Amino acid sequence: MAPYEIQVLDKEDFCQQYIVPLQSESQLRALAPSAVRVRTETLSLTVNNTTYAKLGSHFGWWDVHPLPAAIPKGFSNPQKYGQISAWGFARVIESNYPQLPVNSVVYGYLPIGTLPVDLQLSPSKDEKQVLEVSPHRSHVLPIYNRYLIFSASEIASSSRYSQGWSSLIRPLFQTSWMLNTFLFAGDESLLVKPSHQASSWTIQDADITSAIVILLSASGKTALTLAHQLRRARHPSLQPQKVVGVTSKRSLAFTKTTELHDEVVHYEAATPELLGDLSISSCSKVVLCDFGSRGNSFQTWVELLKPACKSLILLGIGDTPQVESQESLQNKFIQGASLGKIQVNASDLSDMAMTLIGEDRYRQRLEESWREFLETGALPGVSLEWGSGMRSVEKVWNMLCSDEIDSRKGYVIEL
Repeated sequence: MAPYEIQVLDKEDFCQQYIVPLQSESQLRALAPSAVRVRTETLSLTVNNTTYAKLGSHFGWWDVHPLPAAIPKGFSNPQKYGQISAWGFARVIESNYPQLPVNSVVYGYLPIGTLPVDLQLSPSKDEKQVLEVSPHRSHVLPIYNRYLIFSASEIASSSRYSQGWSSLIRPLFQTSWMLNTFLFAGDESLLVKPSHQASSWTIQDADITSAIVILLSASGKTALTLAHQLRRARHPSLQPQKVVGVTSKRSLAFTKTTELHDEVVHYEAATPELLGDLSISSCSKVVLCDFGSRGNSFQTWVELLKPACKSLILLGIGDTPQVESQESLQNKFIQGASLGKIQVNASDLSDMAMTLIGEDRYRQRLEESWREFLETGALPGVSLEWGSGMRSVEKVWNMLCSDEIDSRKGYVIEL
């Protein structure tokens, strides 16, 4: 059998990646009770994955799939090297968990590589999900320890299109669906706040029916799915006055072709003259959503908007793919907080929403919205680009780090 391979990253500079071969069978120990052994089959890489590396020390993402015991000595220092994960599908190749027999499939947060890993499982309140309960993952945000489960026949009958889009964008879609449904709730009975730490979030804050919603880094997949939800999955009486996309000059034409925004402008367009073009006045409510704007763009837009409108809500929802020092990251968060930016936590949104309406109802509503999203063509202007093997992982990761990702494509990789 050919050696297994895993992606290993330098924790200080996650753009330094290594595709590391491992011996085939030697590191597979006896499977524990209530565990399954899975092998990643399909995954996707987006800017989200670089965020997992950039903020991995803050949120425990480096700990989800530790370096294997048989890692070559040159990569064995966990202070310097680690693995992050990706969303996708994995096949069960050995099982001590009756609900998941061999050849069934899980969807969730998976290692980037061909080496099988063990998941220690516990039942969820939702029968279509299981929970990963390994002690080394107990401090990780709950959303990363939830796995959807599928029988072999369910996967066999699902389309490559569905599996590809699920790998690419399902967690990003889920975030935007939660923002649209619960954070910007039109009904107070569905209202949740941006995170457990957020001091308050009222129905008045959530009301965007007369607001101008501005999306920074609008060509990114999460920002596009939010624009989609606001314009195509929200009752007309609850839609914002305008949805404005702000993006780089390189991505301007593509973002316009999606037809998900009322206006699309580039970052450098943040001038007083633009305010009139966007119908922003002293009576306006503006919601500025930062999905990972570059440089000082966020501060520039805040300084333009704050004196010009009646109400300005600032939300942080993503980050850039650039490597930054821990000191730089800390300073950026401090600066954002000083400007009034409220950080959105998708895992907290999920927890609060499931507590509010129940896990079964939450999943049913999400599945209905996801199915409608796929059946209506998913994201306009975006097509799936399929790759194969760890060389494709290496290539796409390098593209992410050099900011060369084509916004018109979603990169899905079969291992």
